[in-house]
Amino acid sequence: MVEAGVPPNEFTFVKLLGACSVLELGQQIHSRVVVAGLEDDVSVGNALVYMYMKCSNRIEDALRVFRGISVPNVISWTSLIAAKWLPQTPMLHGHVIKTIFYKDIVVQNALIVYAGLGMLDDAWQIVHMMSHRDAITYTSSASQMNQMGHHELALHIITDMYNDDIKIDEFSMASFLSASAGLGTVVTGKQLDCHSVKSGLGRWISVSNGLVDFYGKCGCICDAQRAFREITVPDIFSWNGLISGLASNGYISSALSAFDDVRLAGVRPNAVTFLLVLSACNNGKLVDLGLECFQSMREIYDIVPQLEHYVHLVDILGQGGRLEEAMEVIQTMPY
Repeated sequence: MVEAGVPPNEFTFVKLLGACSVLELGQQIHSRVVVAGLEDDVSVGNALVYMYMKCSNRIEDALRVFRGISVPNVISWTSLIAAKWLPQTPMLHGHVIKTIFYKDIVVQNALIVYAGLGMLDDAWQIVHMMSHRDAITYTSSASQMNQMGHHELALHIITDMYNDDIKIDEFSMASFLSASAGLGTVVTGKQLDCHSVKSGLGRWISVSNGLVDFYGKCGCICDAQRAFREITVPDIFSWNGLISGLASNGYISSALSAFDDVRLAGVRPNAVTFLLVLSACNNGKLVDLGLECFQSMREIYDIVPQLEHYVHLVDILGQGGRLEEAMEVIQTMPY
């Protein structure tokens, strides 16, 4: 562009910075931004903030650029908060509080990343300080709590949403079903199932998949199969939930039959699918079938086996008394 006499504009720099993954290159682009006099442009400033948060080991680089934006907008803040520097969130939180953007719901929802750091009290303090909360606020909180294993706290959010007159949507419902599955609370999960039917949320595949997973983990196989049959076009997550539920409850033959149905339905299995099938073969002491399954991962589906797949394969061979083959797998696996 420069050789052709076409000067780069703000859109050019935003695209370049968004694609940049090397700090030195990003710094060169930054210098070009300064020369072009676009450092005050908010879209370019946001792109610079995001680039430094992504590429630099020093949060000060991003903060220096951020302070140079004359009128930072919501995107400026979410670029700063939602990038990779989660351990620096307390510093960012303090900086946000001093500005008018602290009251912006998008910024506040981004600050709920505290929950992902195990700082639940801080996250919940932010939620309670918000003048307005929405479904995203509570869904983000529930999702983070589930990831940390705090399923009971995640279910308490149902009451908070009710008190704020916020309707459960398909995303929050999936989070609550995941929490119920984690706790094994059949009564709560069935109440959520009834609510999904009455509210029409059951038409969303994320909710249906959540029901399959919940019933499977609670040992209610008939209900899991019913929930699965009600899915118009099951995706691989639907199939994985069904296979997992069947296998974990001892229905090895049915789980392997479901895996055959996956292929017949034209759905491409993923790494999780094979992990579940290898586990079923392991529990069923089906050595030859386990070997065939493992080999098909790479040969047919071009899926690279991970350490967990090798662990199951070694266990399958060991239980089948094929110790030399098991030892060979251990010595040749890339982990």
